[in-house]
Amino acid sequence: MPIVSVVMPVYNGSQFLPESIESILNQSFSDFEFIIIDDASIDNSAEIISNYKDDRIVSVKNSRNMGVARTLNKGISLANGKYIVRMDADDISVLKRLELQVRFMEANSHIGISGGWVKLFGFGCPTIARVPQGFDEVAAYMMFENPLWHMTVIMRKELIETHNLQYDPIFTRSEDYELWTKAIQHFPIANLGRVLVKVREHGNSATRANWDEVTVQTEKILARLLSRSGIPVTIEDIGFHHRIGRGYRVKTRKEIEGSEAWLKKLCDANMVLGRIKDNAYRRSVAMVWFRLCANSGPLGPWVFRKWCTSPLATGYPQPVDGIIRFVASIFWHKCRRMLPVPRVK
Repeated sequence: MPIVSVVMPVYNGSQFLPESIESILNQSFSDFEFIIIDDASIDNSAEIISNYKDDRIVSVKNSRNMGVARTLNKGISLANGKYIVRMDADDISVLKRLELQVRFMEANSHIGISGGWVKLFGFGCPTIARVPQGFDEVAAYMMFENPLWHMTVIMRKELIETHNLQYDPIFTRSEDYELWTKAIQHFPIANLGRVLVKVREHGNSATRANWDEVTVQTEKILARLLSRSGIPVTIEDIGFHHRIGRGYRVKTRKEIEGSEAWLKKLCDANMVLGRIKDNAYRRSVAMVWFRLCANSGPLGPWVFRKWCTSPLATGYPQPVDGIIRFVASIFWHKCRRMLPVPRVK
């Protein structure tokens, strides 16, 4: 039996599919089966898959389009490996991805699911997208945002089966986030502080194309998490909380100050309830606070001073490259405002 079962659903993914498949087949760790499920594509994805003659590939074709959640559940049921690894049809796994992840899971038998960092490319300069690493930090960050990059995930199959964990097809765009909120009630979840996958950003992304649906489903999950934590919220609070957690750019100082007050309120509530370790909660809040301020560069140098003097940031340093981008954004927007406005004839 293979140690790892890589599961990759494919739906009309022909444009980038060969590069994704080859990034798995060329891994430094070779003891795996590669379950590729064509979810009734209408392009030539099936033909591309059939051209690969590697014995580790298990090619499956759905008779009808089942969607990501049901297709992933099918892949998990077919998997023979000790570990299940996720892969997307338009991303690229780094050469030592499987080797690093198996080594981490073998060394941490209490961890049921883990992921890692990604390098985003395709729009603008490539950027490393970090997520919290330790279990407590992941649990805290989950209160604001999805703490795992889905395409980097490795799962311990025994625990997934023991606790009867499945992707919920109702959450068509946030099926992964919803699953983590169930899984973390049974076992720890963590992340490696390493880039495991290069994630391609492009206009055909399902997430980008269905953003309103993602928002509705994410807010439903956040409402459930806040309720579980004993924090009373209104529908308006949940929407505001979601925008802060995502780090959406705000346009006024008043909004920044309101966001700071909300995050302080959540820290105080967690300290009283004691559900998540206070220091871990505050580290995750510091990450959320930094991203919100950094994305609001048009507010000028004021927002930088507000970020670094806030008690939300004190004692929780952020990555240097992120701070550099923060400062550069402020100056870029300032210079842009100084440019003359072209006259319309």
